[in-house]
Amino acid sequence: RAADGADVTITSTYDPNSGNWCAQNFLTISGAGITIEGVNLKGNPNGYYGGLCNKVIELVDNAKNFTLKDVELLPLIYEEDKTVCSGSIYFSNSDADNTTLKNVTMYSWISARNVNDGIITMDGVTLDYTNNTYAGYEGYGLGVSGDQVVADDLTYRVDNDILLVDQIFDDELKDGITVVLESGEYQVDEGIYIYADDITIEGEGAVTIRPSNDFHTNAEGQTNLMKLLADGITLKNLPLDKP
Repeated sequence: RAADGADVTITSTYDPNSGNWCAQNFLTISGAGITIEGVNLKGNPNGYYGGLCNKVIELVDNAKNFTLKDVELLPLIYEEDKTVCSGSIYFSNSDADNTTLKNVTMYSWISARNVNDGIITMDGVTLDYTNNTYAGYEGYGLGVSGDQVVADDLTYRVDNDILLVDQIFDDELKDGITVVLESGEYQVDEGIYIYADDITIEGEGAVTIRPSNDFHTNAEGQTNLMKLLADGITLKNLPLDKP
């Protein structure tokens, strides 16, 4: 961190132009007890992905007790349509021990499916999917995955290019997440079912969720637009249209 407390950005200009995962990381961390604090990171502009970064940080081997604090993973612009994505944080290590992400903003997802020991705490973490390159891709879930993740303060920001059911409210939604919907009309092809506790869904501006022309029943033959199946769920400024 700069001695005067000013923002510092570490930028990669190296373009691996490769689909090989081993060539794509900006930072690879294998040691225990590593802290990155008070800097912004802008990852590799990979020409293989139209200029986007695939992974900003990958943790491997013994990368337990990792701390990422007061950091923004800066977005890169996709050449084709000028949407953005920062690149992901990917946990390839199996033991996180006591890992914390605090006051972190990014424009991609966090994959922690490989972690089976320890805890990864999200405290003041925002994943911004507005004007995002990966919005609208069926079967391409966003957000944070992994059973060892605890969401103390984790927010997803989305716009109406996102597929709410397929990409946000899927079976990996963590307890305690806040989902902020930017102004707009959100159409869904099937009902939003929420199984996670302490979820807040908040409309920001004029927001409506309504069934699309292709709206259909779910696997149980039900036609709910939204079904709340857990405790402590809050809906704020969120008009719903009946299917």
